[in-house]
Formats: sequence, C-alpha cells, structure tokens
Amino acid sequence: MSKNNNDIICVGEALIDFIGDELATNLTQTKSFSKYVGGSPTNVAKNMAQLGFNSTLI
Repeated sequence: MSKNNNDIICVGEALIDFIGDELATNLTQTKSFSKYVGGSPTNVAKNMAQLGFNSTLI
C-alpha cells in the first residue's frame, strides 16, 4: 500500500456561491452575479492549501 501524503482530507460537497454584484438591491432586482467556490469542506481544503498544507477534497 502506498503512503498517503495528505496533511488534511476534507469530505463533503463542492458548491458555487452566486453573489449579486449590485449593492443595496433585493434579489429580484439584481441583474448580474459573480460566481465563487463554496461549500464548507471545499473552503477548508482551499484555504489549507493556500496556507501550504497538502489538502484533498473527497
């Protein structure tokens, strides 16, 4: 069996967060959205990788 070189393994779902580009408008009046990576396990894996850890999302 091979050795696992992961510092952290995150288990969960990857989501896309859609954030409205207009300020001070309600959702029905928002004309454009920006997409961001989301989901708690995904955010943890991404941020740990940015801190220099070897992370994996399952």
